Amino acid sequence: METTVSNLNPGQEYLFRVTAINDKGKSDPKALAGPVMTKDLVFEPDIRPAFSSYSVHVGKDMNVDIPIFGRPKPTIAWTKDGAPLKFTTRVNIHNTTTHTTLSIKEAASDDIGMYTITATNSAGKKESAIEIIYTPQPELTEEAEVAPAVQAPVEKEWSMCTPPTGIQVTKLTITDLKDGGEYQFRVCAINSEGVGEAANFHGTVITSDRADPPEMELDADLRKVVSVRAGGTLRLFVPIRGRPEPSVKWEKLESTLTDHAAIDTTSSYTMLVIDNVNRFDSGKYSLTLENSSGTKSAVISVRILDTPSAPQNFTVKELKKDSVTLAWDTPLNDGGAKITNYIVEKRESVRKAYTTITSNCTANSFKIEDLPEGGIFYFRVCAVNAYGQGQAVETKETKVSEVPQPPNKVTLVDVTKTSASLAWEKPTHDGGSKVMCYNVEFKPKSGDKWGTACTVKVPEATVPNLNPNEAYLFRVLAINEKGKSEPKDLGLPVVAKDVAIEPSINLLFTTYSVKETGGAKITHYVVEKRETSRLAWTLVKGDVTKTYFKVTGLLKGNEYLFRVLAVNKHGVGEALESEVIKITDPYTIPTAPAGVDVTDITGDSMTLTWCKPANDGGSPIAGYVIERREKTGMRWIRVNRDLVKDVTMVVTKLRKGCEYDFKVYAENAAGLSPPSEPSATFRALDPLIVPCRPTKPKIINSTKDTVSILWSTSSEFVLKTMLDSVNLRK
Repeated sequence: METTVSNLNPGQEYLFRVTAINDKGKSDPKALAGPVMTKDLVFEPDIRPAFSSYSVHVGKDMNVDIPIFGRPKPTIAWTKDGAPLKFTTRVNIHNTTTHTTLSIKEAASDDIGMYTITATNSAGKKESAIEIIYTPQPELTEEAEVAPAVQAPVEKEWSMCTPPTGIQVTKLTITDLKDGGEYQFRVCAINSEGVGEAANFHGTVITSDRADPPEMELDADLRKVVSVRAGGTLRLFVPIRGRPEPSVKWEKLESTLTDHAAIDTTSSYTMLVIDNVNRFDSGKYSLTLENSSGTKSAVISVRILDTPSAPQNFTVKELKKDSVTLAWDTPLNDGGAKITNYIVEKRESVRKAYTTITSNCTANSFKIEDLPEGGIFYFRVCAVNAYGQGQAVETKETKVSEVPQPPNKVTLVDVTKTSASLAWEKPTHDGGSKVMCYNVEFKPKSGDKWGTACTVKVPEATVPNLNPNEAYLFRVLAINEKGKSEPKDLGLPVVAKDVAIEPSINLLFTTYSVKETGGAKITHYVVEKRETSRLAWTLVKGDVTKTYFKVTGLLKGNEYLFRVLAVNKHGVGEALESEVIKITDPYTIPTAPAGVDVTDITGDSMTLTWCKPANDGGSPIAGYVIERREKTGMRWIRVNRDLVKDVTMVVTKLRKGCEYDFKVYAENAAGLSPPSEPSATFRALDPLIVPCRPTKPKIINSTKDTVSILWSTSSEFVLKTMLDSVNLRK
C-alpha cells in the first residue's frame, strides 16, 4: 500500500504514521521511524570512464563514451591539457542524460593529450581525467616477426608454428595436432631492436572438441507479455544452442506447470505448447538450459485473456430489518482485462432461481433495500470484464432482522471489595436492527441462578453492591427489537476485594513493558534520569503514555542512569533502574587504506590505485586524501584539494626523472584515518620504446587436430583492439 502526501512546506520536517480502519474501528498507529524533511532528492555527480587512457592511430576515427551520473542532471565541461576544449568539424562533444561522448574524426597528432571531464550540479562537482595516446604501427623488417611456438609437455624442444617470415596478426589457428594431445604454447615479438621476452600460456592445452555454454534467442514478442484468448493455444518457441547439447527445463513460477502442457525439444529449439488455455495459465514461465559449460535462464510473461475469477471476501457488511449491505474485494485474477462492473443477485430460500438486483455496480459494495422483514435470502456477486461475466461467489443463508449476535470480548477493567467494572466490544452483526441496550448479568460462583445487575446503552458498566471477598461470574447480552442475543461470559471468576499490588516493570534501556497492572489500568509512566556524578534524580517526562520514550539533550561523553515508574489510580509503583549508559558517537574513524600502487607512469604523471579500508568505522567513506614525497625530500605534500571518491587518481605535474613515494588517507564523518603504508618508490619517466613481451596467450578454440591462439604485443594494443576491433601490426 502507498500514498503521496502533498501540499507540504518546503524544508520542513514532518512525522508520519498510518492507521488501519475496518468496520470495528481504528487500529493502533504505526509510525515512520524518524522525521522526514521535504526537499528534492539530489546526489552529487559521478564519472565512470572505462579506462584511464585510450589509444588512437593518426588518421583513424574514434569515439570515447563515458557514463555520467547525478541528480539533478549535471552540466558537463571538457578541457584538454588544462585549457577549454576547442570544438571543430573533427572534434565534438555529445551529451545525454547519462553519457558524454568525445568524437574525433581522422585523429591527428594535435589530438593527443590529457582530457579532463568536469560534472557539476547543486550537490557538488566531480572531475575525472583520461589520456589520449598515440600508438605507432612499427614498420616490419626482415627480422621483425611474431612467432608463436608450441611444445608438447613430453618433448624438450619448442617447434615453430608460423612461417619463417612470421605473421602480422595477433591471432593464429594451429592445425595438424594430435587428438587428445597435451601442448604448451608461447609467443615472442621481434623487431629491429632485438628479440623480446616470450609470453607463456598458463598450463597445458588438451586438444578436444569445443564446448560452448548454452544460449537462447527470444524474439521481440517473447520479450513482451504474450497474450492469448481463453480457449486458444499457447506456443512458446525458443531457438537454442550449446555444445554439448544442453538439457531443457520449463517451469511456471509461483505455481506448478499444468498437466496438459506439452514440451517439444530438439538440438536447435524448444517449444512449450498448452492447448485450450484458461485464466489459470496466466503467469511467468521460466526456461533453463544447462550443459557442462554453464547455465542460461529466461522468464516469459503470459497473459490469458479470459473472464475474471470470483470476487474475494464476499460478506454481509450490514444487516437491518429491511435491507442488507454486501461488500467484497476485487477478484484475484482479472482475466487480463480491467474489471468494468459487477452483477449482484439474490435468491429467496424457498426458490432455486436467482434474480438480478443490479448489473452495473462499479463499487465493491452494494445495499439491497425493501426486503421483507424476517425473510431468508442468499446473495451472490460476479465481476465483468471485456471478455464476459466471471465466476460468482455466494453468501451463506442470511435472515433479514433477527436477534443480534453476542457481544465480542468481555474484559475486567477494575475491581474493589464492593464493585466490579466491565467493558466489552459491540456485536459483529446487530441482527438487522439497531442494538438498543446491553444486559449485564452476574451470580456468585457457587450459585445457580443468574441475576440482572444493570442495563446500559454503552459497552461498559460497573456492577455495585458486591459482597466483599466473594467470587462472582459475569456475562453480557445484546438486545434489539427482535430480542436478546446469546450471552458472552467474562470467562474467569472475580473476587470482590481491593487490590494493593504495586505495578512492576521490566526496563531494557529506554523500552519498558508492564508485567502486572496492580488490578487497575496503568494511566501513565514517569521517566527520570541522573548523571553518575550526581545523587539527585531529574524528571525527564511525567506523563508518558507509551511503553517507550526517546530521551534527548544528553551530553556526549557523560554517563547516565535512567529509571521508570508506572502509575495507576492507586498510586506510583516501584522504580526500576537501567544500567549505566555512556553517550558516545555510533562510529569511529576508518582504518587505513592498503595496497597503494602505481599502474601507469609517464614523464610528468602517475596513475595511483589503492584498496578500501578493511573497516569504515560505521560511517560511509566520504573520500580519500593523497600525499606525495620526493625520494630526496622529507616533507609530504597533499596532492588533491577535494576528496577523491574513487580508489584511483592520476597524479600530474611531476618532475621528469624524479622518484616519488605516495600514501593515502580515508575520511568518514568521524575524521581522517591513519595513513596507509607508503608505496614503493617510482620514477617519473616516459615508457620505453623497446617492445615488451606479449600478453599471456589465450586459447580461443580447439578441435581434435587444431588449436587457435590469441595474444597481443602490449596492453595498449589489447585496449585498442577492444575499442575498434582493429588488428594491429607488430
